[in-house]
Formats: sequence, C-alpha cells, structure tokens
Amino acid sequence: MVELRDLRNQLLAGRDSVIVGATPEQTFNLATLDDNSPVQSLFDLILIDEATQMDVAHAVLPLCTVAPRGSVILAGDPKQLPPIHQAEPPLGLEAMLGPSYVFFRDVHGVGEDMLEENYRSAGEIVTFCRQAGYPDTFRSWSPDLMVRYTDVIPDAQPADWPAQLVFSADFRRILDPAHRCVCVVYDDGRSSQSNRFEADMVASLAWLIGGRLHQQLANERHPVTGINIPAADGAYAAERFWQEALGIVTPHRAQQALVTARLQELFRGRGNPELIRDAVDTVERFQGQQRDVIVCTFAMGDPDQIAEEDEFLHSLNRFNVMASRARAKLVVLVSQQIVDHLASDLEVLRESRLLKTFVETFCNQSTPASFGWAHDGRVHRVDALVRVHGGQ
Repeated sequence: MVELRDLRNQLLAGRDSVIVGATPEQTFNLATLDDNSPVQSLFDLILIDEATQMDVAHAVLPLCTVAPRGSVILAGDPKQLPPIHQAEPPLGLEAMLGPSYVFFRDVHGVGEDMLEENYRSAGEIVTFCRQAGYPDTFRSWSPDLMVRYTDVIPDAQPADWPAQLVFSADFRRILDPAHRCVCVVYDDGRSSQSNRFEADMVASLAWLIGGRLHQQLANERHPVTGINIPAADGAYAAERFWQEALGIVTPHRAQQALVTARLQELFRGRGNPELIRDAVDTVERFQGQQRDVIVCTFAMGDPDQIAEEDEFLHSLNRFNVMASRARAKLVVLVSQQIVDHLASDLEVLRESRLLKTFVETFCNQSTPASFGWAHDGRVHRVDALVRVHGGQ
C-alpha cells in the first residue's frame, strides 16, 4: 500500500516522467486507493495495447485516469479475435459493447494508422496474411526468416523413435525449412472435436524438432540496424523449446487436452509438464503470442459436426490469428471435409475463404504422403497430401 500511495502521489505531482504498466483493473485500483474517486488526472498519455481484445467496459477504467489534455492511443488489429462475451450484443449496438478499438473507430470516427512492418514473421507468412485484408504495403522486416536444425531431419526411422508413434519419411518434407507454409490434408469423415491421428502427428513433429531446432532463426534482422543478427549456437534447451520454439493451436479444448496428454507422455522427464500444457492452447488464448513453429490442428472430420460449427471453424479472424502466430514455419493439419464444406450462410461462406485459400491456392504444390497412428497395438494408415507454398 505504501508503494501504491507513493506512486499515485508521484503521478499527481507531475514533476517526473513515470511509465506504469497495468491491467484496467489495476489502474482503477490505483485511482480509487483510499476511497478516492476513479476519475483522476494521473496520466498524460494512455496506451491501450491489444485494444481489439479489450471491450469498452474495461477500457473505461484506465480512460477515467487521463488528464484533461491527455492523449489516448489504441493499438490493435480488428482482423483478429474480439473479446469473448457470454451473450451476443443487441443488434445495432455491437460497436458500443465490443472491442474498444472498434468503438473509437466506428462510433467516434477516430482514424486508423496502419503499421506496415511486420517484425514477427517471415515474408511468406506475411504474404499469406495479406489475404485476410491487409494492404499490399504490409511487409516482413525479416523476409528470409527460416528455421534451422542442429541435425538433419531423418528420412528413415531413427533408433530412438518412440514405440507409440508411427514414423513416416514424409515428415521430412513437412519440416523442410524452405517450406514455411505447409498443410497436411487428408480424408476423415468421423472425428468430432478431438482427433487421435492429428494428435500423433503433432507429437511426431515435436519429437523430431525437439533437441534439433536451433535457438536462433536464420536471417533475422536487427529491429533497429537492419543487420542480420549473428547466429547463436546450439538447439533450444527443453524449457525454452516450449516457451519460444513450438506452439500448438487448436479450436477445441478436447483436442487441446488430447495433444497435451500425448506430449506429456512422450516427453516425460524431458520437459516441464506445465510448460508443455502452456504450449498447447485454443486460438483465443494463443492470441498475442508467437512461436518459431506453429502447428494448427483442426481435429474435426464429421460433416454434420462441421456444419453445426462452421461459423466458428471457418472464421476468417480465427484462422488469421492461427497463421500469424508463426515466425518461420506454419503447419496446418486439416481434414478434406473441413476444406470442402460449403456453408449455407453467405457471410460464413465469405469468412471461410481464408482457410480455403491457404489450403487450395496459397499452398500450391502438392505431394502424396503416407502417415499413420497406433492404437491398441494396431497401426492405422492415413493417406494424405502435403501441400506447400511454391511461389506464384
């Protein structure tokens, strides 16, 4: 309490430059300390980060503390996911109750200033993300960003290959550093929200790059000088691997639980189970994060279930979040049934174009592949297509 009082007094005095990082609730608590009014002239400038994830009700809390002639900056991306609400807003009031970014843009007419440099991802990934509606001037700062391995990805089953997984020589094509955008398309027809084949594919890819993935991406430019950052030696250590190297994104918690269990079983003794759990998450919770390699597992194949969830599964913003988390490699595992589904609702059909474009057009080179998964002592074979981006 003493530190908070000192901070507030320092802000009110206005003699020093003070930077405060806080959640909306913490800002409110600072202003109302000792039963003070929530309306306080504490800040000359308020920057709301991820303003498309913060709704208007939460944004009001820090805005109560802006000085009379202060400024407000909202940084966000309306092409990503909005905050989650338990109920839909009344018709016509969406902008009033939704993201604070949209509220200021649509209700108050505040202009937008597009940041055109992407410092996260390789050029190929940024080029695809432009399909979501970003301008042609949107570009990558490090266009040649690429994963590196300390050892080659094997094309024959290694001696230490886990007995519970089915090896495929086609893993090597998926993990080829030159292929930054990859999708694996296969026929399913039955899976609903969890999928053992895709879970085992994730586990196999994780096993192959764990201990091999270099801790420094190739061709990364310094954000100020533009000079390539010198390569650090060695592969990711176990903890950093799950925190920075590999992320697994899925629409459903059932698939999240299945993938997490497979990885924790596979990497028992080789990684912190909690860090593995944090590396596997739903799209909403992964928004704002990044990894060198992102694997997206859609998990579903049952046409009836897909039809029931098509607005959710084919959301343009949801797939944009998935794809834009990747720094140097994006791998999408998806059934042909999801790709082929045609929604009856016109708006959902329009939204589905981003996923369909990635699979059918952007990943424009296709190679037959054979994979498998094991259950109860039986190996189930899966024929698939590995599709990669081969340029225009």
